[in-house]
Amino acid sequence: MREDWKVSFADTPQGRRFITYDRGTLTQEARTRWPLGSRLAIRLPHGLPQDLELLNRLEDDLLARLTGVDCRMTARVTDATERQLAFQHAESAAFQTTLATYTAGHADLRFEVRDSQGWNWFDELVSPFEQAQPKDGFFKRFLNGLMGTAEPWPRSNDQRVLKVLAQSGSNLSLEHQIDFTFTGPGSRLLGIQSRLQGEGYAATSSPYAKDLVMSKTMVPDLDTIHQHSLKHVQLAREWGVTYDGWGTAVQQ
Repeated sequence: MREDWKVSFADTPQGRRFITYDRGTLTQEARTRWPLGSRLAIRLPHGLPQDLELLNRLEDDLLARLTGVDCRMTARVTDATERQLAFQHAESAAFQTTLATYTAGHADLRFEVRDSQGWNWFDELVSPFEQAQPKDGFFKRFLNGLMGTAEPWPRSNDQRVLKVLAQSGSNLSLEHQIDFTFTGPGSRLLGIQSRLQGEGYAATSSPYAKDLVMSKTMVPDLDTIHQHSLKHVQLAREWGVTYDGWGTAVQQ
């Protein structure tokens, strides 16, 4: 499994959060292999940038100790007061024992081990950034809860994405560029592109890439977004393609 780390940030009422996460874990294989999630929070003694070298040493030391444990570091989140190192692991005992030994060896620092509720914390962390990347169809479908549902497009799908955006600091009273994604044969996607362009949408990807992204600027109100989703599900069915959800960037 590849490592593919993405670097980003989010501005919150408490200040800027620096976020890096491993996109190589956005697979069903990773979720099956490492179902458990934990985070180690390290309180910054002085703050950034003074503690940066210390944090890097602590991370290197911890990863070396975890070499024999079936786990994967998935994310690193740093703000003004702490750094969180996020891991997914196969079983709890070996991982938690290693963390306990590690933290005991640094009695001069403050640590806190936090439960990530499986993949829930990771999903909420990265979804605002991944929703803006249309080619990650699996991840969008996973987050939006499409697997196994009989409803054409449950309202909760859109509600969940809006909730994550709000938690990430996005001002939902502002206009956002909403990117609606369709997947399927290019010749069929061209029909959808033509139809939606006539309704004021802009195409932001080529249908011949088997992913068509049609964008429209609007205030992301739940009722409005859900009506668009229902319309796009129906349109996709008419053309024999798949409506793959929507995404947008955080607006503040």
